[in-house]
Amino acid sequence: MLILGGLLIGNHVMLVLACALGYWSFSLYRKYKGEADKTKRHYVPLGFAVFVLIIWGGMINAPEQPRQAAPVPTPSAPEPSPSPTVSVQPTPIPERLAAKVVNVSDVNSPVVQIDGKEEKVRLYLVETPEQKEGLSDTPLATEALDFARQKLLDQDVQIEFVNDQKDSQGRRLAFIHLGENLFNQMLLDQGLARMTDYPSDAKYIEDLKRTEETAKSSSHGIWGIANFVTASGYNYEILTAAKEPEPQAVKEQPAKKEQAKPETKPSGQTSPKKEASQSAPKPSPSTSEGSASCSNPTIKGNRNSMIYHVPGGAHYNKTKKNVVMFCSEKEAQAAGYRKSKN
Repeated sequence: MLILGGLLIGNHVMLVLACALGYWSFSLYRKYKGEADKTKRHYVPLGFAVFVLIIWGGMINAPEQPRQAAPVPTPSAPEPSPSPTVSVQPTPIPERLAAKVVNVSDVNSPVVQIDGKEEKVRLYLVETPEQKEGLSDTPLATEALDFARQKLLDQDVQIEFVNDQKDSQGRRLAFIHLGENLFNQMLLDQGLARMTDYPSDAKYIEDLKRTEETAKSSSHGIWGIANFVTASGYNYEILTAAKEPEPQAVKEQPAKKEQAKPETKPSGQTSPKKEASQSAPKPSPSTSEGSASCSNPTIKGNRNSMIYHVPGGAHYNKTKKNVVMFCSEKEAQAAGYRKSKN
């Protein structure tokens, strides 16, 4: 029990206990000294004391096992968070770019200058008539070209590219902003262009559709020519089919034949036929018979486009084919013609 107590209580307590036992044994020895029977009593406590001292000495000399300290939790280093994947995005193109129109030889593809570089762009969602080979006067092609030159040439504009898309010829598709107005829409409003195929989510699509519908419902411009505008473009063949031969100038009969049978008339009288021939105006080579009610008509009408031009107009001298002459604007309008805008 003492051994177990020493193990449980500790070395210092056992040392005190061993000393106490030793002192008690020594006291008994002195008290019962000379008494042979009773002196044997001190052997028991003395033996215990010796035994305890031996055990204690062994425990003192034995290498003390180091106590295992409780493991101190070391703070774990935070796991490095994965760095986000950085994707290189292309530099977005500004919504609008400042530009200057330097050439308008084709309404559908004007040439603009951006940052000092010239580029031919393609108007997006609209298409105007073009002058076709073999047709000297394509309806409204000249009017559309003059309108574009008047509005765009040498003007500062804003170019809005359509996601950098290009047509089959490599031209970038674009809207052209002229001040607060969209030039693509201006062509539709004037009846000088039609809308091409378009995606349902195209920008400005609703405004452009409404503008085209307004021009179409009022038979304005290209919409005033029957069957000229089709779903795929323009039907130039009807212009060739409708083209009429040029009126021939009336040739005067030789004077000799008129003098072959002179008639004797009283002096002061003239032949009724001669009076009629002198009073009748000579038809103009460019005037169809019966088209004018005066001797000198000056209003030029185009049979194909049903547009008339007045002297001094931009297209007056250019209009030479399919011409019908009128004496007044009122007469031309009564025949179904409308006045040119230029």
